[in-house]
Amino acid sequence: MFLTVFMEYVFPALILAGTGAIFGVLIAICSKAFYIKVDKRLEEVTALLPGYNCGACGCAGCKGLAEKILNGEKQPSDCKPIKPEQVEVIKKYLQENKDN
Repeated sequence: MFLTVFMEYVFPALILAGTGAIFGVLIAICSKAFYIKVDKRLEEVTALLPGYNCGACGCAGCKGLAEKILNGEKQPSDCKPIKPEQVEVIKKYLQENKDN
């Protein structure tokens, strides 16, 4: 009786719990091993751009332009609909936050 209950209910539950624990540990290890550091300035520079996502700068939207600005591949003035005052705000922000 006990052996039947164990084999039908407890053993499968233990196998399922063990499998879940193994995969949980693997996910934790992979999240540390494959962590990608994101530049904290990306969201701020994206917010400082007009937000039209028009693609006139040659990038796939404002976030794409912000990434290229942070990498030094493009300038804030490459954004076509941006106001000149906002270009200066972005340049000032980047000068103040160089080390991030």
